[in-house]
Amino acid sequence: MENLPHLRSMLGATAKLWAGEDGVRVEPGRYVALSGAPSVDYNVIVCHGAGENLIAKSVEEIKARGVPALIMVAGQATGEVQELVDAGWVCIGQTGFMGRELDPATDVPAPVPGIRQLEASELDGARAIMADTFGLTPELALVALPPDATGGEGQSVWGIFNEDGELACTTIGARAQDTVTYWGIATPPEARRQGHARRMMDYVMAYDAQLGARYVVAHTTPYGEALTIGMGFVLLERWQMWSRPRWVLGRA
Repeated sequence: MENLPHLRSMLGATAKLWAGEDGVRVEPGRYVALSGAPSVDYNVIVCHGAGENLIAKSVEEIKARGVPALIMVAGQATGEVQELVDAGWVCIGQTGFMGRELDPATDVPAPVPGIRQLEASELDGARAIMADTFGLTPELALVALPPDATGGEGQSVWGIFNEDGELACTTIGARAQDTVTYWGIATPPEARRQGHARRMMDYVMAYDAQLGARYVVAHTTPYGEALTIGMGFVLLERWQMWSRPRWVLGRA
């Protein structure tokens, strides 16, 4: 997977799921995904190119927008992080940028009981699981899984149900050109370690391969990195995460 700039940009394009059409811009060397929500996790700019003052421009854009945010730095942009230090930003960790190639000849969805796309009337239940899994407030759960998630172009919400008909795991898929991202794989505590996520994701990735997706990308936590590696992903690179101290104090 040598086309890293393209894959980074496509991840940004899929962020319209939670940032909205007006909140996302994909530009040479960076992408902007600002939802306006009061959380650094839903206001993100990723800088990965060189030159054109991408980091300085991103700092000013976030300042003008007046929202807590993250700037993630990858690729050639890592040589310009001193600009963030000078602006009073701090590095709060790293995230793994993960990827997997899809092949419609081999990634074929085999029937699995209980897996299907969710309808709009079922989104409240999926939001409750996401809020429980990721520690989201009701307001942020609505950002993560917006009301139009089931109707947006290239978007789908999936779930796997247990034998009692209860939602046991959910995820949201978003496609941009030849690339798909799954924004959150959420399983309630009582349903974990039963293989629900793996069965659901194997099916969903194969389903998207048949629709033309050739790559799956994600950025992950350390726990999520292990999960995605188990699904056939590889670590493409690590991104630095930067923010302002007042925005991330107490953040897990």
